[in-house]
Amino acid sequence: MRTSWIISFAALCETAVFIYTLATGTIRRAPWMQTPTVAPSGNMQLNDASETIEELEALIAREPQGRRVAGGFSHFRLAQRYTEAGRLEDARAAWEEAARRRLAAAQSNPDRESFWFEAGWALWKLGRMDEATPALMEAERLASLPHPNQRREDQWYRLGWSRKLLGFDQDAAFAFSRAMDFLPASIPDWDAETHYKHARYLALLGDSEGALVALERAAAAGYDKPGVAASSDDLASIRSHPRFQGALERIRNAPRRYDLGPG
Repeated sequence: MRTSWIISFAALCETAVFIYTLATGTIRRAPWMQTPTVAPSGNMQLNDASETIEELEALIAREPQGRRVAGGFSHFRLAQRYTEAGRLEDARAAWEEAARRRLAAAQSNPDRESFWFEAGWALWKLGRMDEATPALMEAERLASLPHPNQRREDQWYRLGWSRKLLGFDQDAAFAFSRAMDFLPASIPDWDAETHYKHARYLALLGDSEGALVALERAAAAGYDKPGVAASSDDLASIRSHPRFQGALERIRNAPRRYDLGPG
């Protein structure tokens, strides 16, 4: 009887230790309990402007076989940075490399919608729409499949752009609207980044007046990335408007938080 009690107590202690170590992450979790590791994915809407041209160039030179570099993600980001800085010849060379590497990555990971999208986007930026179309069609097909979880804002955004570039304008508008639903219903006056994102979505949805108002609010709140605003494909529909130029000038004069290079 005493032996049985000791065994039961030992089992209870072992269970308690297991629960503690599981909670604190000190043991290797079973695959079904682990957070999936996701390879880097480009995201134009949630564009991280914190990586400078110099940092990306150094990374590519330092880690040519690293996952971000070998898979073309760093070249994709570098092409964006060059475009924002007005270095268009450098941007084209980076888009070429990004297209080649992202397409290879997509072919090696055929279920990764973002890889196909980024390959198609890079090819589109190069004016090679005949080559971009198959990649964008595959991205759109994968993104349209039933989703096990709620789609994220960036996933709706990519789906919208895939459909837009393929000429499915109504379906693109639906996807952009769903992406915009992730923004707060009431944006604080001081939240420059969210006002800017709001401007981009409204421009994509064809609401030029709303987009200009949102961009002006972003500028008033201190949005400080003129290269991003000036080169954004999302804002192409309002770029020629005098109010866009006025907002852009205010953004250019804002205190800079990021160094994106000249331009």
